[in-house]
Amino acid sequence: MDINSILTRAIEGGEIIKIIYHGGSHPGLVREVAPIRVEGDKVRARCYTSKGVKAFFISKIQLVGDEATLDQKQFDQLHSIVEKITDIASAHAELNEEMTSLGWSIMLSEDAFTLHHCFKNGKTKKTPVVGIAYDEFTTDIIWEEDYTMTEVTKKRIKPWVVTSKGKAARYFGKISKAVEAFIIEAKGHAPETC
Repeated sequence: MDINSILTRAIEGGEIIKIIYHGGSHPGLVREVAPIRVEGDKVRARCYTSKGVKAFFISKIQLVGDEATLDQKQFDQLHSIVEKITDIASAHAELNEEMTSLGWSIMLSEDAFTLHHCFKNGKTKKTPVVGIAYDEFTTDIIWEEDYTMTEVTKKRIKPWVVTSKGKAARYFGKISKAVEAFIIEAKGHAPETC
C-alpha cells in the first residue's frame, strides 16, 4: 500500500500512524501522527511527538518499517555523532568505520562522501546508492525573447544535499540535518557485504 493510500485510510478512520519525517528540526525521529487532511503535496496532521498540528511534505514521509527507523535512544546516539561533524572530511572521519561495518564501499572527494554497492567480484560499482555533498552554487538558465541565453549563478540557501537511490535529492541548510538523513538512508540501503 502506498503512502497516499495509508494517509487516506488514516484520515477516514481517525487512526494514529507511526512515521519517520525526513525534515523539520529532527529528521529521522519516529513520530506518531494523526493525519487530518491532504493539501496538495503536504499532509496536515496532529503530531503527538511534538504536541502540535503541523504540515508534513508527503515526499519526506517514510512509514515505520519501510527502512531503518530510530527510537529516542538511537536518535540521541546519532545526535552525539552528528554534533562533531562540520564538513565532508569530518563526516568521513566520524562515519567511515560504521559505514564500512555495514558493508559499504566508500568514495570520498573534496565535496562529496558516497556509498556504493559492489559487484560479486568485489569491485565497487560506479553509481552511488547514498551520498552527501556540499553544493554551494546553483545555476539558472534564462531564455530571453530574442532566444539568447543567460546563465545566472547564485549561492544556495541549502547547500548540503543527500541523495539516495530511488528518491529525490534532499537539500539542507545545516550539515547536521544532512548527516542525520545520510545515516538513516545508509542504514536503510546497506548491503550485506562488499
